[in-house]
Amino acid sequence: QILEWMSDDTFINNNVIKRVWPASQRDACFWSHIRHITSNSDEEPEKWIVVNYSCEHPTCPSGKYVRITMNVAMICETIIEPPANGGDITRDNITCKITYTAEVNPGGWAPASVL
Repeated sequence: QILEWMSDDTFINNNVIKRVWPASQRDACFWSHIRHITSNSDEEPEKWIVVNYSCEHPTCPSGKYVRITMNVAMICETIIEPPANGGDITRDNITCKITYTAEVNPGGWAPASVL
């Protein structure tokens, strides 16, 4: 659930995560930012960056669920390698590189059977 838009590309979100028995139900309150990074030349790939970071918000107090905290970043790049023979670019010439890092504290306690 989006709680507040901070700008066109940044908002504060509250996610309630589906409970996996026997663990307690969890939620996360975080801001999320997405940005398109245009390349300076045809040699550099276009990039999208997404960052999610835990925060507090007055309409999302902790206490009803176990609160997850996180710091997550993802960079997606579309890489186009033109054919050596100068032919048309096809899907075979397009790849995606994803760099993802996450530091997540699930909070509370979870039994070994769900880890």
